[in-house]
Amino acid sequence: MAPDTVSLRYFLVLAQELNFTRAAARIGIAQPALSARMRRLEAELGTSLLVRNTRSVVLTTAGAALAESAPPALAALDRAWDTARNAGAGELGTLRIGYSLSAGAGTAPALVDRLIRSSPGLEVGAVPMATPEISPAVADGRIDAGITRG
Repeated sequence: MAPDTVSLRYFLVLAQELNFTRAAARIGIAQPALSARMRRLEAELGTSLLVRNTRSVVLTTAGAALAESAPPALAALDRAWDTARNAGAGELGTLRIGYSLSAGAGTAPALVDRLIRSSPGLEVGAVPMATPEISPAVADGRIDAGITRG
């Protein structure tokens, strides 16, 4: 099983500090909990990441390699989580709006402009349509929303 990202983030703090006490304080956990988590991380990876003694902590070759390669990987993972959250919130993707000129000539452009400014990951398009075409276009998926007069 792959190690969790929290352990990896803790390892990176420890790799910067090279001191369990300072790293634990910076993270906000007890030093024994950090030590236990690092032992578990090493067990999950099947390799030593740190050489510890009573006076110092030194990264092994594997530890140095992980400390170098992990930050961009975590940044990519953070972007993936943000993308999923944005998509779930409706702030990512494409929104196709059909509008009748009699009801939406002034409304649709203002709505599209506001949507684009508030959700930069959302691609918004609006097309004028004949009023009787709008409901069927929504129903069959050609557009996502319609603006018409009642």
